[in-house]
Amino acid sequence: MATSLTLQELIVFYRASIPTFFYDLLLTWLPSELLGYDVKKFLRLLIIVAGYILIRKLILRHQIIRAKKAQFEKTISENEEAVDDLFGKGDKIDDDAQSSGVKEAGWGWGQKTRRNIKTKQQQMLEAIQKQQESDDEDIADLLED
Repeated sequence: MATSLTLQELIVFYRASIPTFFYDLLLTWLPSELLGYDVKKFLRLLIIVAGYILIRKLILRHQIIRAKKAQFEKTISENEEAVDDLFGKGDKIDDDAQSSGVKEAGWGWGQKTRRNIKTKQQQMLEAIQKQQESDDEDIADLLED
């Protein structure tokens, strides 16, 4: 019948190969319950605790990465909505420009700027014409009175 060694017996047996500082540290700071464990039980406990620490660290890192990624995607979607809110009027101007006959001549340097200037000029001309028409109507009303 083979007897199993306890952790304390193993430490005492290998005392010559363990530095004195660590030998004293192990015997004084390890609880007596751990020193009474079989070596198999102690190694099993050591593997379980080390595995828990390792897996916990990996899972936490994965959760942090996933949370940052979700926050990043949320920020991007909020920014896209804000840009659409701010520049949503640009779609209306482009539609007006296309309906009024302004043709886009393809991609090139400054094409977008020239197109925007043309649309703004057309809008200003329309506003001036509307103002003149309203002035003409006001004058006609005054003449009738």
